[in-house]
Parts: sequence; C-alpha cells; structure tokens
Amino acid sequence: EYAHITKFPGTAAKRMHQYMMARKLLDSKDLAESAVYAFNESQVNIFNGVDVKNKATPKVQKILARDSKGLNKILNGLYQALFKEDLGIKFTWRNKKEKDLVKELKEIQFTDQNNEDTNLGKFIVAVKDHLKEYKPRTQAGFLGMFNEEQIQEGLASLAQECMNNGYAPNQFEQLSSELANEGKIIPGAGTAKANLIVSRNIYTALARNYSIPIARTKMAKNGSLIPHEQKPFSIQTPFEDLNVFSSKGILPGISKAWTRKEGEIIKQIGIPDSIIVQDNSPSMPSPDKEVSIPVLGSSVIARTYLANDKTVTVYSFGSADHVYGPSKDEEAVNEVLRLHSGEDGGTTFNPRKLEQLLKDRSKSFDISIVSDMEISNLADFILSIKSLPFLNRIHLFYTNPGKMAYVNQAIEATKNVSNIGYAQLFTRYDIEKITMGELKKSLQ
Repeated sequence: EYAHITKFPGTAAKRMHQYMMARKLLDSKDLAESAVYAFNESQVNIFNGVDVKNKATPKVQKILARDSKGLNKILNGLYQALFKEDLGIKFTWRNKKEKDLVKELKEIQFTDQNNEDTNLGKFIVAVKDHLKEYKPRTQAGFLGMFNEEQIQEGLASLAQECMNNGYAPNQFEQLSSELANEGKIIPGAGTAKANLIVSRNIYTALARNYSIPIARTKMAKNGSLIPHEQKPFSIQTPFEDLNVFSSKGILPGISKAWTRKEGEIIKQIGIPDSIIVQDNSPSMPSPDKEVSIPVLGSSVIARTYLANDKTVTVYSFGSADHVYGPSKDEEAVNEVLRLHSGEDGGTTFNPRKLEQLLKDRSKSFDISIVSDMEISNLADFILSIKSLPFLNRIHLFYTNPGKMAYVNQAIEATKNVSNIGYAQLFTRYDIEKITMGELKKSLQ
C-alpha cells in the first residue's frame, strides 16, 4: 500500500491521467479502470520484489497466486520470472500465447517513472484482450485510496490537461462523470463521505488552479446625515439646520444654514459580496465548444469570493437576461456564468437589472463586468456604471482585442471615475494578474 500511495500511482491526479490515457485506447470505462489497476498493481509488485528486493513480496505473492486465472495468472507468471522464485505458476503447451505474453511484458520497464506513459501504452496494447477477466485485489473503488480534497485536486489537474490539449469541455465532463461513478466513490483514508460531489463542470475544476487576491475595502456607510456646506437660511429651512455660530439672529437671506449629506463614517473594513455581470451574447466564445477564457476568469473570481465566505450574484446579459443569487453554491454559480445565447441575437444591457441588485445603497459590492463591450446600448451601459454608488468597486474586464474601439469609448467616458478599473482578459495568463479591488494597480 505504501508504494501505491507514494509512487504507483502516488496521486489522484496521476491515476486520473492514466485513466484518460487508457480511455483513449479502450472501449469502456470498466476496461480502462482494469488496465490502470493492473498496471499500477504490477508496478508495486515489481518495485517491491525487484527494485527494493523485499523478501516478503514473493512469499505474499505466492499465496495470492493460488488458483489465479486469466490476466491475473499471466501477471503472476511475470512476477515469477522477475523474482526468479517459484510462485506455483505453470504454463502448459496449451498456454503458449500466455507464455509469449509474459515474455513481452518482461520487456516493459514498469517502474521507470520517466517513461511511465509510454510503458502504460505498451502494457495496454499487450494485455488488451485479457482485461475483461482481470480481478483487482482491492475492493476500495478506483479512487478509493484518495480523500475528497485529493480527488478535487486531481480533477483540477485533469481539467488543465484537457484544456492544454484542446479538449472540448464536455470531454472533460464525461471523464469526470465516469471517474466519479455518478457521484458514488467508496471513501478512502481521511474521509467519511460515501457520496462525493465532484467538479464535473470544467470551469469549477479549472478555477482551483488559480489564486487571486482581494484587497479589503470599506464595507458600509452609517447612513446618518451630517453637515456638509452652508447656504443662506430661508423660511423653509428647518431650525435644526441653522448654523448658530455664524448667525447673529434668524434673518432669511442673511443667516446661514447647513445642507447635509449622507454620512461616510465606515462601519467595517473587509471583503464585500460579489456581483458578476457576464456577457452571454453570440459574439462571446461559446463555453461549451471550447474553454472560454471569459467564463474561466469569472469562475475564478467567483471562487475567490466564495472561499472568503462571501456570496456571489450573477447577472448574465446579452440576447437574453438571467439573474441568479446571491448564492454560495459554486457549481450553481458556474452553471449560470456558462450560459450562452448561441448564434442568434445581439447584446443589450438592462441597467434596471443591475440597479435592482444594488438596492441596498449603504452596502458595498465588488462588481465584475466581463464583456467584449460590443453592446448595442453602450451609452446606456456607460451611464449606468458611472451612476453606481461610489462605495462599490467596479472591475471591467474586456475580452476581445479586436473590439478595442468600444472599450476605449468606455474608458474615455469614465476616466475621471476613480472606482472603475479596466483590464484585458484575453488569455489565462491575464487571470493570474488580477487583484480584486486594486483598481489602478492590477487593472492596467
């Protein structure tokens, strides 16, 4: 077991990677699992019996080899040849194919981790016709030796590998669904859960690979009215607004009175809740045909706030509007971020939708707008974000280098608004540069 945990496979990520390799070569989930099981089991036994020369390994394997059949017998024949000890495996003249297969397997460098993928491929090609009859030693389940956190990390690594190799999102999601066995994985060390909710949405899994900081901010105003500036006293002015220190009497037009504004005394410094305004229009990349950088960026932003125990609300706009939240359910948030209008329709922004989300004007939000900025009512959009309460931090991520004319129009119109910052979101490397709340420092 020690060699399984530390080397073969060692990590959930490696086991998932090997499963993906096997799945390319084999017709079913069960065959792919059997191939990886058998390969890892062979690695462990050869490592213990040959590489480290553990004297107990041949003795244990001899007991396990009794009455073995099919691929299990062939592998025991391999160990017998490599250990150079009698494990009780005999091949008659009728078993010539099995004897030849043992010779073929002896040529594979099972414990050479530098060429592990190549060796796994050779192993699968060699034993392909015998995998249906293979009986794994363990009953713990394909990912049973790993806890939930290790499995989620493995899925994050697998998602990144799929993205790097140009897989469509649904290809990863099919793999993750198979690996999760529809959410039921026998628990491994360190977990008491039998039902595991895995990151089947590729964007949820990929978001685990990124970490972006959030600058703390002023969370709320006290809401009271405080004296702000003086004006001439009139008969309509409340007496409590009279400035007694600058007035020698009550003379309309001569005496001075205070005008008041809402107090800016800060109740709390911290991380606000998040509102993500996501462009779902046809001009944005389809998040189901390829990994969409705009959707991935939004998913990373959402995860960052959720990790800080904050809520996320999504306003998805474009050809059709959808509002979800506030929520702390990452999978549900990412499903909404992933909405797309398809190939038909335009891009229209509804200011009232955003205003409704900000109805508590004493509370601050971090607002992230992710769009290519090709908005049919761009002037309305600009006016809307300029008029948002100053307590909110507004991050505008533009996603298409070919549409900078729209972006520049918005930048020019808001250049004197200090709580609005802009940043490009063209590649995954742009995600790594984000610091939420640092409007001038990170959003360049």
